[in-house]
Amino acid sequence: MAAVTLEHGRSLLVAARGTGPEHGLWQFVPEGAEWRGRQLATVGQLSSLCRHPALPIVYGAGSTRGVVHAWRIEGGAANSIGEVPSEGDPCHLAVDPEGRLLVAANYASSTLTLVALGDDGSFGDEVSVSLEGQGPDAERQEAAHPHQILFHDGLMLVVDLGADLVHRFAVDPAQPLAIAPIEPLTAPAGSGPRHGVFLPGGRIALSGELASSLVVGAEAPTPGWESVASTGLRGPAKSRTPRNYPGDVQRSVDGRFVYLANRGHDTVAAFDVTSKAPRLVAEIGSGGAWPQHLLVHGDRCLVANWDQNAVTVLSLTEEGFAGPAEPLFDCPGPGWLLLF
Repeated sequence: MAAVTLEHGRSLLVAARGTGPEHGLWQFVPEGAEWRGRQLATVGQLSSLCRHPALPIVYGAGSTRGVVHAWRIEGGAANSIGEVPSEGDPCHLAVDPEGRLLVAANYASSTLTLVALGDDGSFGDEVSVSLEGQGPDAERQEAAHPHQILFHDGLMLVVDLGADLVHRFAVDPAQPLAIAPIEPLTAPAGSGPRHGVFLPGGRIALSGELASSLVVGAEAPTPGWESVASTGLRGPAKSRTPRNYPGDVQRSVDGRFVYLANRGHDTVAAFDVTSKAPRLVAEIGSGGAWPQHLLVHGDRCLVANWDQNAVTVLSLTEEGFAGPAEPLFDCPGPGWLLLF
């Protein structure tokens, strides 16, 4: 079995996504070759997790009620320190590096919810920001659909599936709610960017959910995108829908490789991104169905297989993967992974 080693005192938090009493926030810790899990909170459709940069506080997006939760996690328990409405259906959360601002991406309502954070990580004032735009896919791109928030080099970036954009905003740490828009990055038309990750040399990689692609370009208004297929497989996908929908994208520690989750074909693809155009070097089954989220931890890639109640692990090499995905532990509807 591919071992996953955590530092002493660390654990793996899982957003168990669904609407039953077993769904919500779970915590898993390794005990020898096994993992022990416990449910810390019940939350309907917990879609995303992020942590405070300096405090033992975790934030979660609950899309059933349209709220953002905050928990202080200590001694194997999650103590709620509040919740705020997201003014929509939050699908992703992020906190700025200073711990002053939390942002929720509300997919269906085409909005962002900005929440000021206190010194203790608690919720303060909040504002809503509307996004505009659309793309050529009439069914999925009739309006802006923000899907991920990223903070990088003093900017806040919003990956927008509906408008084929990566919105960019300047953030003032002294006035975190007063973000200022600057020129966005325009992704290839119809690509439907879902998630992104930053690469060395001022580049960014995006998963193109609607075009089943990986898109790599510069962090500049004219990025010069290079697009390749997200999978080497052809024909209809095997789970949920006939189409393949690439979702999460992560990078290796050194930034030489990108890993992309193909939901539908249920694979994880590895790309060499050391050259201008990404190159598919390996693709392997995720070990489950509908790989919703990836977590790279050293030379391991953990996979949250939402439809199969399974978290699996892949061993990473410079050739791609050392072998097939191996089971790590079972969890009801794993949709997001967070080291804590």
